[in-house]
Amino acid sequence: MLSAEHYLQLNHRLNGSNRLGVPQETTLAQIADALHCTTRNAKLVLRKLQNEGLIDWQPGLGRGNRSRLSFLSDKEQALLELSRLHAEREEYKQAFELLGLYGDGTSATARFTEWLNGRFGFAQIRGDGDRVTDTLRLPTAEPIVGLDPAECFYTRTAHMIKQLFDPLLRRDDTTLDTLPGIAHAWESSSDATVWTLHLRKGVLFHNGLELTAEDVVFSLERLRYGRRNSWMLRSLLSIEAPSLRKVVIRLTRPNRIFLHYLSSIPLSVLPKGFAGQTENDFWKRPIGTGPFRVTEWTEKRFVMQANAAYYLGRPHLDQVVIVTVPAPHTSDSLWQRILGEAETKVNSIDPLQAAVSRHYTTHLIVWNRNKDGPQRSKLLRQAIDNLLDRRQMVRELNSRVTHDVSEDTVIPAVGFFPRKVEEEAVPDTDCGWSSGREQAQALLAQSGMSPPSAFKIQPLCGRWTVCCTPFFSPRMRSI
Repeated sequence: MLSAEHYLQLNHRLNGSNRLGVPQETTLAQIADALHCTTRNAKLVLRKLQNEGLIDWQPGLGRGNRSRLSFLSDKEQALLELSRLHAEREEYKQAFELLGLYGDGTSATARFTEWLNGRFGFAQIRGDGDRVTDTLRLPTAEPIVGLDPAECFYTRTAHMIKQLFDPLLRRDDTTLDTLPGIAHAWESSSDATVWTLHLRKGVLFHNGLELTAEDVVFSLERLRYGRRNSWMLRSLLSIEAPSLRKVVIRLTRPNRIFLHYLSSIPLSVLPKGFAGQTENDFWKRPIGTGPFRVTEWTEKRFVMQANAAYYLGRPHLDQVVIVTVPAPHTSDSLWQRILGEAETKVNSIDPLQAAVSRHYTTHLIVWNRNKDGPQRSKLLRQAIDNLLDRRQMVRELNSRVTHDVSEDTVIPAVGFFPRKVEEEAVPDTDCGWSSGREQAQALLAQSGMSPPSAFKIQPLCGRWTVCCTPFFSPRMRSI
């Protein structure tokens, strides 16, 4: 592999016209400069390249006689083969760096991308004897980091967590009904402050141990304080395990949508005491009850194997391999093509079936009421709410989404949970809420505040702060 890279370095610097078999005058100093090494090491590299049949080197003997160097291997083919070798070792970053350095004027990048697409998607891998492993292999631009349900913040992370862990209950994405999960039955007090859950028998963690009420208590107590999603249990008064498969949760105030919380990802169940490991070691290869279990997790790849003992039934796939393919610096469209064609290949496994995910995320504006300022006024916040043209946002966002389904993937929201009535909550008119401006003026007058001359929205996305004023501002009616 090193010889091939040395050959590409020399070819790139000394053979701009890509001529093969044509002697070119050069000096040992020029070769050492191209290889970024000493003349002594340059001689060793030349000897090795000549022995491998990549070049013909005729050193100039005597004063005034220049050396001659002939390139014998096609640059594009050498680049393509070396990039493939890196990719087969899952060194995708190095592969794309080579293509960026030496791929100009060749079709190596396009040929490499076509080859790379063939490595993603569904495949049946034959092993010993007649054993066949149904494997789904997918690329991702960033390595997977953090699979703690209590710290779940991003959609991609949430999807991965769902493969490894289970919450106490489940929700039907079509009807939005609450379904049994780890808990097969439940009841609540008349005032919705006491919730009792009865756990299913035979739910096993990936290490073979059976889940009990003590695991539920451990998981919820852990989520209760100091976690990103601790807000979900801020009304928790106590949680008890009166028996092996019974959990009693008491709240400080009524919560009639607590079933939604119990079916959410942050309330997924972990083994008590991290299954005897330190918390740091546990998250290197987490143990849950989900349909898949982690077998390998590095910066390069993330591998999950089917959980044959999954209480809702074994997955059809045997293995999922997610490899990190950093977005290449050569072209943004190249990375989109890799992802797009890989997705097309996955979706074409069965052309007779199509499924649309109904898992929604909600985009919202958050006001910091801990700081002094006009944002502390509820009337001002209501006025801004009336000025947002949700229909215009939805039309534009749906036009940017590329998908093969007929229905829109973005809908207006007036709360966290999607409901069909939300489609009717915002009239489909050219100006959004026709009375929005008048209501905003009335609210501002009621608050005693003058209409602001400018308004800036700074959304916080995890650890990044991105100003989306260019998107929101044109879609807010002026007062």
